[in-house]
Amino acid sequence: VYVGDWDGDGKDTIAVRRGNKFFVNNDTTGGPADTVFHYGRPGDVVLVGDWNGDGIDTLAVRRGKTYHVKNSLKGGDADHVIHYGRAGDEVLVGDWDGNRTDTFAVRRGKEYHVKNAIAGGHADHVIRYGRDTDEVIVGDWNGDRRDTFGVRRGSQYHLKNSISGGNADVVINFGRNTDAVLVGDWNGDGRDTLGLRRSGSAPPAPAPGGMSREAREALNALSGIRVTTTEAPGYQRSEFGSGWWTRDGCNTRQRILARDLTNVKTSNGCTVTSGVLNDPYTGTRINFTNAHPNDVQIDHVVPVSAAWKMGANNWTYEERRAFYNDHDNLLAVDGPTNSSKGDKTLGEWRPPNSAFHCEYTITYVEVTDDYDLALKPADVDYAREKLPNC
Repeated sequence: VYVGDWDGDGKDTIAVRRGNKFFVNNDTTGGPADTVFHYGRPGDVVLVGDWNGDGIDTLAVRRGKTYHVKNSLKGGDADHVIHYGRAGDEVLVGDWDGNRTDTFAVRRGKEYHVKNAIAGGHADHVIRYGRDTDEVIVGDWNGDRRDTFGVRRGSQYHLKNSISGGNADVVINFGRNTDAVLVGDWNGDGRDTLGLRRSGSAPPAPAPGGMSREAREALNALSGIRVTTTEAPGYQRSEFGSGWWTRDGCNTRQRILARDLTNVKTSNGCTVTSGVLNDPYTGTRINFTNAHPNDVQIDHVVPVSAAWKMGANNWTYEERRAFYNDHDNLLAVDGPTNSSKGDKTLGEWRPPNSAFHCEYTITYVEVTDDYDLALKPADVDYAREKLPNC
């Protein structure tokens, strides 16, 4: 799936690719494609951008460090062929200088080499941002006609409004860890926002090498996680705050319900009054109403008591409160199943729904790694056994 303004009306829509055949739709609706054409080879890496500043997005195909740029939505020869960067670079597309023409940037770990022309040669800017393992997205987040970077960590997005390092300007939570994220100006207001593509509750699709990218990263992270049989004593729930954070009149529980449920209805712009949960822990469908709030509970994938015993006892009170409310570690789930889990760790408990074991394991390891917590030997043993099959 690709996102672009294919007809120059200022609104981004979807195109899908099957091999080297592209189906372009000029509305955010279903139905037949408006344009169908062939370009490149089935194995090409495809990039989308407005390469000539005419307001219409078109394609470029990448073969190693060679780019074949096309200025129209049709087949045939490329309009420009350039060489830039290295064959192994991750390539990003954006209008970095606000001249309404998209160009390339290459990413090497957390270093970005930004070019303001469709040409080879040295980068115009080199910056560092985020972490090596971040998923990176590009968009014009503030409507200043300049694209900048955002990094995604699970369902949390750290967006930057300038081509520079340092802290993010905006941090938001949206969707689920396993969603594919799409960036576009969906309503033509000049600002890019997020869209999610969701294929269901199945575990991440395997990568060509066997494991999904998320599973491979989690397996690699295990080697850097401390393993211990020693547990810090003295756990008390109050060490993680008095409950959910409330920000802008809405607490964390309501935000997670709104994120994880479908057909959501709210009151006061916040409180979820009803919705449907496709419960990841049991694989069942739960019709939720706030008349029976315990039917759906919010689970900490890494239990707070386990976090305390594995290292959070050394954190500040504010750090523990932030962990308690971290959306990456929270899921809306079946209440009785969550109660049966209690404070058990990965090696001691998994959801009854075996189809969710991969995602559960990946999340458990990612959160542990992000917070520099330790794992028990049984946690590591299970993760090493499970992740290669995810």
